[in-house]
Amino acid sequence: MLDPFAPLLSIAQRGLPFTASDGQAFVRLNAPSSQGFYILPVRSRAYREWFFHEFFAQYDTLPGSHAFHAILNHLEAEANHSEQDQRLAVWRRVGCRGGGRLPDQILLNLANPECEFVEISPTGWKTTAGAGALLQTSRSTVPLPAPAAPSAPGSLETLRSCLNLPSRADWLRCLAWLLAALRPDGPFPVLILQGPPGSGKTFAARILRSLIDPSTSPLTPIPSSVRDLLTLARHNWILAFDHLSALSPQLSDALCRLSSGLGATLRETSGPGTEPL
Repeated sequence: MLDPFAPLLSIAQRGLPFTASDGQAFVRLNAPSSQGFYILPVRSRAYREWFFHEFFAQYDTLPGSHAFHAILNHLEAEANHSEQDQRLAVWRRVGCRGGGRLPDQILLNLANPECEFVEISPTGWKTTAGAGALLQTSRSTVPLPAPAAPSAPGSLETLRSCLNLPSRADWLRCLAWLLAALRPDGPFPVLILQGPPGSGKTFAARILRSLIDPSTSPLTPIPSSVRDLLTLARHNWILAFDHLSALSPQLSDALCRLSSGLGATLRETSGPGTEPL
């Protein structure tokens, strides 16, 4: 008698299960267009969509709900079984290699179909893929272009001219914020752009975010609850809010914890998580 779970297991075994440092189960999958790979949370809409696509392509039908959830339970058990695949560091847009405040390398996820990222070290940088970096993306993540060596000095002045900043001190604050955004761990400074209507605040914010963490929704209104804020922070490396006039004490406290690198707890749901768009 044929095992009804065998077809589902054949699809599930195309990925390597592991757990992140917070205990969440992930699956590592090979990128179809390169030597790189990408990772998906087991309990996510993205993994469900990938699994259903692969299953239908091979068997011309869809798996049942009960059988699919049994496979998810199996993957979580496998992720917690092997000691070498447990509590691995998973990064969002910026990661690192090497511990401490001065890592050996900073990793910038390009989030492109080739699953490439940039390795940045004291000696230089290079674009690579498939070198063992666990970098996660979300549905709102937009790819970064591959970096190119500057053709001439003074390229930062081009950026400065686009931001419409009133003083050199303001320009240096933006540079400090950009450098801090490439840190894999906090604390992170909060950049506040102030000015009269029509002064280019929104345009400057879009440019600054697009340099590190471009998104389908580059600027959003402030969330109405702490839970919504934490959900947004979980799926984005940079949080950029537009037309912000006031903050509740609860949201202010949550932002302080996020910017200081302390983090906050968020209760998980049993089904696929909802990702902000």
